[in-house]
Amino acid sequence: MKSYPQDLFTIEKAGFYEGVYHVLFGHIDPLEDVDPEDINTDKLVNRARENNIQEVIIATNPNLEGDVTAMCILERLKPLGIKVTQLARGMPSESYLEYANSAVIADAIHGRKLMQKA
Repeated sequence: MKSYPQDLFTIEKAGFYEGVYHVLFGHIDPLEDVDPEDINTDKLVNRARENNIQEVIIATNPNLEGDVTAMCILERLKPLGIKVTQLARGMPSESYLEYANSAVIADAIHGRKLMQKA
């Protein structure tokens, strides 16, 4: 599930995802008077229900509006028993800690993984 079409192209270009997409064409923003009904959340729930979707991967932007949108979708899909996951956040590859802001560092620490040999 993506907020904007251009995000879909970014994921496609990476070449790792083989599922289907649902684009919301926006995000929830109470300050701008954009509610869940103003974006494609109802269509997402109906599509998930009708197609027996097992998992929805939320790929909203890592900001306040993206988080609000993601939580709304989680709450709407929860009654359907669908697994809802969200893209990992944290330090981008080939980056330096000294240039990361505190939000990126916090996401990286909270999303840390156990190291294992490949």
